[in-house]
Parts: sequence; C-alpha cells; structure tokens
Amino acid sequence: MKEAKEIINVLDSNQAFQVLRNLATKDAKFASAILKEAKEILYADVVIEEVGEDLFYALSNLTIEECYSRAGKQRDGSYCDIGDTAYEMFEVAMEDYLTQLKKYHDAAKPLLAGEYLKGILIGLYKYDLLQNKEIDDLLDDNIVDLAQYLIIKWKNHYPIDEELNKSLIKLAKES
Repeated sequence: MKEAKEIINVLDSNQAFQVLRNLATKDAKFASAILKEAKEILYADVVIEEVGEDLFYALSNLTIEECYSRAGKQRDGSYCDIGDTAYEMFEVAMEDYLTQLKKYHDAAKPLLAGEYLKGILIGLYKYDLLQNKEIDDLLDDNIVDLAQYLIIKWKNHYPIDEELNKSLIKLAKES
C-alpha cells in the first residue's frame, strides 16, 4: 500500500488519468468506485462565497501595466488595441469559472449550477465595485454585461425554477 501511494504521488495528471481509464475499462467494480468518487468530487456542495472570492482575486490580478505590455505593435506587425487586450485578459480570467458552470449545466445539476452562478455574480459585482478603475475603463461595461448575460442565459435554460431565478435577480440588485 505504501508503494502505491508513493507511485500515485509522482504521476502527472495525464498519467493518473490513464491509470483511472485503464482500471475502469478492465473491471466493473473499479469503474463503479471511480464513478462514485468522481461524483462526490464533482458534485460537492458549492460554497458561493468561496467561488465569489476566488473569482474576485483572479480578476484582481489583472493589471493596467500588463495590458500596456501586451498591447501595441506585435511581433507579426499587427497592432493590438489596449481595450482588446484588457478584454482578452478578462476572458482568460473568467474561462475556468464559465467552464465549471457549463459542466454543472451539462451534468443536469441545476442546483449546483445555480449556486456556482451566484458565486460568479458575487465575484463579478465585487470586482466591478472595488477594483482598479483603469482596467474597468478599458473593459467598458463588459463586467456588468457578462453578469446580466449569465442571468438571462440561466433563465432561458431553467425557466421553471422561479425561486432560484428570483434569488439571482435579487443577488444582482443587491450587489
């Protein structure tokens, strides 16, 4: 058992994934155990405040200096606008959060998706209120627009969940 733990600790993520895949295809008991563990990890309760804080800090790492260093004339001779650069950096910071939200949606877990969305909205609104106005000026209204877009998209996916829809709208108004 000690040797197994030592080997597992040195595997990279691709190697660990390959081991899991091999075990799942070779033995139905392993496949069932892997599925159970994966569901427990994937569908653990979402802590709204943690999602919001994590997103806030991810967005807070965007700096005007980095925008300026990435903007301007590029090596290939093209030109990258400072506003476009800021928006690209914003998109990259948001990518993991939007991907996770989609995973909950695709897995038909509307309650987890709703909680995760609330965390995203809190992070967006907190950033919009408290952070660097130079970056905000470059992003125009993209932060608020994204929050509104996510709420509208949510309502289109889950129109019958009025209680959750109302809580999202209330959260947006309070933030």
